[in-house]
Amino acid sequence: MPHLQRLWNLGALLALLSALHAGAGVAATPEQPEPTNRRLTSPQSRLHEPFAEPIFLTGHLAFGGASPFGHGYAGYGASLIFRPGSSANFFNFLYDWRSAMVLRLDYQKLDRQAGRAFSGDLILRRYLSDRGDHRAEVLPFAGLGFGATDVQVPPSDGGGNSRYWSWLVEVGQEWYFLHDYVLVARLQYRHFGYGGISMDAWAVSGAIGIPVPW
Repeated sequence: MPHLQRLWNLGALLALLSALHAGAGVAATPEQPEPTNRRLTSPQSRLHEPFAEPIFLTGHLAFGGASPFGHGYAGYGASLIFRPGSSANFFNFLYDWRSAMVLRLDYQKLDRQAGRAFSGDLILRRYLSDRGDHRAEVLPFAGLGFGATDVQVPPSDGGGNSRYWSWLVEVGQEWYFLHDYVLVARLQYRHFGYGGISMDAWAVSGAIGIPVPW
């Protein structure tokens, strides 16, 4: 009986030590974070650019023309530039591609009389690199877009108005100064049909803009 009592006491002691060890292990285990639902978090891209980017309103002056009418005439217009962080609200892939969406109204004289082309454009603008520093972003770009163009024919060519779909390509550079204002220099080529023939238009323009308040 004494031997059985000793074995019983030893077994109880081992059971107690085992329970204490298990409790200590649970207490020492660090709390695991709850799994994150990726669908509820803000999307991230490899560019790590902010999504709360402002939208810029710009006004531009241009110098250009169109064949077969003439060259070297003035133009002007206005644009809304949705930088990659804000353009993602419309098309998600623009953020990953580091591309802006540009909405533009463009007026270009075609001759010294009443000839002119007026376009409403949608442009996707791809930023190629960032050559800036802490004072300003310097962003060269290339863009592709399409527009609805209203052409008023010069009186010498019969007069009248015609509407066309046009497409355009652009290259240029933007300078963003502390997100307070932007300067834009660009070269544009536009192609559209007129009276059964193709017409090519070009323009060199400079723009300045500020962030919109909304």
